[in-house]
Amino acid sequence: MRALGDRFTRYMTPEDYNEFLVSNKGEFTGIGARIDVKDEYAGSPQAKPWGAARPFIVEPIAGGPAARAGIKRGDVILAIDGRSTADMSEDATVSYIRGTRGTPVTLKIERKLNTPKNPKDIKYDVLDIQLKRDLIEMHPVTLEWLPSNIAWLKLEEFNEKTDNEFGAALKKVVAGNGGAPAKGLILDMRSNPGGLLNSAVDVGSRFIQSGPIVITRERSGQERPYNAEKGRFMNLKMPVTVLVDRYSASAAEIVAGALKDKDKATIIGEPSFGKASVQVLVDLKNGGALVITTAKYLTPSKQDISDKGIAPDIVVQSSEEDEKTGRGAVLQKAVDFLNGKTTSTDAMTAKAGTRRVE
Repeated sequence: MRALGDRFTRYMTPEDYNEFLVSNKGEFTGIGARIDVKDEYAGSPQAKPWGAARPFIVEPIAGGPAARAGIKRGDVILAIDGRSTADMSEDATVSYIRGTRGTPVTLKIERKLNTPKNPKDIKYDVLDIQLKRDLIEMHPVTLEWLPSNIAWLKLEEFNEKTDNEFGAALKKVVAGNGGAPAKGLILDMRSNPGGLLNSAVDVGSRFIQSGPIVITRERSGQERPYNAEKGRFMNLKMPVTVLVDRYSASAAEIVAGALKDKDKATIIGEPSFGKASVQVLVDLKNGGALVITTAKYLTPSKQDISDKGIAPDIVVQSSEEDEKTGRGAVLQKAVDFLNGKTTSTDAMTAKAGTRRVE
């Protein structure tokens, strides 16, 4: 598949395909972690062969086996039950990690301990961590009220549950906190790896009444707009901020890009991942499937974000507290913005200095 020149086109075995369909429903048996793949990874000597693709932890799910075992965001998986992950696809990684509830799985994890200027001075810790698989039920939306009646709405992925849960949460935001109206909304899509295209269009339609949420462009150049869905617009009469980071990808970038282009929100954080591929599933007779990239998606203003991501209006690099709890400098900047403590000069300076944060 690598010969096709597209790292997102891939083959799914029958087992992989079944796991994919199950995860889209919002529940599965596993360790409770979101996973992606780093291309051409080079770490410690134990990570050889250097240059191979390696799966890594995007985010441990709160309360799951991975989080309880101390697995952290950014941890690279070198082996699963002794099986090397060199050039292992995301789907294969998931299939080896998932299994029967209560059964053990051992991950060899490589963790970066520092970020020196000279890459030769990077230090790593390599750990063997045994976990017990458990039932993971994904609720992609959580709402929390912050001081000053600011609503913090966390959207963790786009699955079949997302639209209903997101709509219900927005109704609570509109109703206010104990009767007091919301001062503003923080839509937090940090570490959101994406998911279903139709779910992204549904979520975007809560903020945008008409016109395209996203546009797809095929290899032939033909374009197709996915317009706002009727009956979902909620006419929020409050300022909205959207938080993104380098792990926000795909469907999360569709929503962030649409809200930015339509001036419905101020984007805060780091440039997003930059995954703009549209994929289709082709069922195979053996029960597996091919995932084929057929087009790329563009923002409503026809911006191509491939490999560069959504550029924030206000750039804030994630702090250690952001990485651990989400309550660090990025969230505080959003709170300050909604409280009127961030000036237009801050935003202009941030835009001028926009760059990819790695």
